[in-house]
Amino acid sequence: KTKLEKKETKEEEVRKLREIKTREEHILA
Repeated sequence: KTKLEKKETKEEEVRKLREIKTREEHILA
């Protein structure tokens, strides 16, 4: 993979984790 592809993959993983975290916070709220 190129560096750009790795960067995009990393950002996508971070975004998914953030969405899951937000969803959990909504459930707990």
